[in-house]
Amino acid sequence: GSTAGDSSGNSRNGTLNADMVTHGSWVAGHTGLARDTALKFTQPVGPVPRVDWVNAGNPLPLTDNGNFEVEMWLRADGFAAEEYLFSLGQTAGTTVAIRANPALTSNVTSISKVGMTTINTGTGNFAETIIDLGSNPINASAWQHVRLVYAETSPYVNSGSPGTSTVDFYVNGVLAGNAALGYALSDLTTEAH
Repeated sequence: GSTAGDSSGNSRNGTLNADMVTHGSWVAGHTGLARDTALKFTQPVGPVPRVDWVNAGNPLPLTDNGNFEVEMWLRADGFAAEEYLFSLGQTAGTTVAIRANPALTSNVTSISKVGMTTINTGTGNFAETIIDLGSNPINASAWQHVRLVYAETSPYVNSGSPGTSTVDFYVNGVLAGNAALGYALSDLTTEAH
C-alpha cells in the first residue's frame, strides 16, 4: 500500500508520495523473514519518490536542545546521481539532510563519503560538510545499518547566526565518521522525509 506503518504505537506512520507510489515498490527486508518488508526507491528522471512523516499534531519526538537520532536499514544498489537519504526540518525553515553523492567517492561499489547539508526555503544554505566514512563505507548490494546522531551545540537564530551542531555517523554499529557543523536546525518539529 501507500503507508509505511509505525510499529512503535506512536501512530507516526509514513505516507508514500505520489511519485513513490508510481515508481517505488515493496521488497523483502533485511532479515529475509516472512512479513519483513522494505521500500525500494527507484529514481526516475524528474519525480522524487519519498516517504513523508508530516503530522503537526503529533510531531516527531525530540530531546533537549533539538538533539535527535535516526537509524535505518539500507541496501544501496548504487547511486547514479545525488540522493537524499534523510532530511528533517521544514520547507520554510532550515532542514538538515544526509546526502549521498557519487561524485564524492571514486569507488563505484560503495559510498565512502556523505554530505551533511542545509536547505533554506528550497535553496542551498551554508557550506556543506563532508563526512569521510573511511574504512566503514556504505557498500552497494548489502544490507547495512546506518545511524546518525545529531547534537545541537548552539541554536539557529537567522541566516546571519546559523548556530552550530555536531553529527556522528555510524555504519553497522561502528563510528564511521563525524563532523562539527557550522549550522543548526531552526525547526525540528514538522517534517521528515
